[in-house]
Amino acid sequence: AKIVRVNANTVKAGRRACEELLAQFPNLAGMACANDAGAIGAHAALRDAGLDGADFYLSGIDATPEAMRLIAAGGAYQASVDLIPYENGAIDVGLAVKLIAGEKVPEAYAIPAELVTAASLPAVPPACGGGVN
Repeated sequence: AKIVRVNANTVKAGRRACEELLAQFPNLAGMACANDAGAIGAHAALRDAGLDGADFYLSGIDATPEAMRLIAAGGAYQASVDLIPYENGAIDVGLAVKLIAGEKVPEAYAIPAELVTAASLPAVPPACGGGVN
């Protein structure tokens, strides 16, 4: 297995990156994208290449409504990570308040996140929700 890192954080860049990776690595079997925008673009490239099947693994981060729709449809787009932005924002504000007050805060902490797959989606994905990106 080979891990390749490509910067593609928009739909257009994700599509272009996936097309280039498929040309360079014709046996590519999966992609883990840093956000759903890039993964949605990659999904379009996979669909056009005839690779939108469950034997290819595509995932993103943000759990956007479009990502949840594609996950629910089945095929290559199999997962997204919901970083639960409102809850994480509340944690960040709480830590900032402690810092301003001169209190110590941990150097690192685990942020809450949930894996979204077809099995964890409701029967009809919500029209809005998930990440805010």
